[in-house]
Amino acid sequence: MEEQMKLTIVGPLDSELLQDFINGEPVSFQGRKGYKIYVGDAYESAQKMASLKADHKTTR
Repeated sequence: MEEQMKLTIVGPLDSELLQDFINGEPVSFQGRKGYKIYVGDAYESAQKMASLKADHKTTR
């Protein structure tokens, strides 16, 4: 069984970039601003940390 890797890409909607992904073409984020790329469960972890920080600030 092949190992699988999960990628989460957060950023502005770019139909050209999306089309390249769909077509299996190589993509580059060089020169594209505003994107963050997370591997595995890193996105969920970042969201959880942001939520905890927000809760901490509002409870003070």
